[in-house]
Amino acid sequence: MADLKAEKVHLQSLANEKAHSDKLKKRLEDMKKTISEKETECEESKREYDAMVESNRKFYELYNKFREMYVKVEELERSKQDTLGTLRELKSKYREIPGI
Repeated sequence: MADLKAEKVHLQSLANEKAHSDKLKKRLEDMKKTISEKETECEESKREYDAMVESNRKFYELYNKFREMYVKVEELERSKQDTLGTLRELKSKYREIPGI
């Protein structure tokens, strides 16, 4: 009888260990699945980041070209105003000779 009780306790202990082992295996599988999902998410984020970096690089290049063009236009407008001022000044000092 004592052997049966000891065997029953031993079997119950093994059943508890198996249940704990199954629980740990399930948890491990869940963690592996979560890791896989996070790796996929990380790869997607990396692709989005790389695309954003490229987009920002192109935008910066276009900005610099626009800025250079804008500065050039400002210089040309200033030059035009200076030339027009010189022309007005010369017209006021000299009179136009008709036919020439």
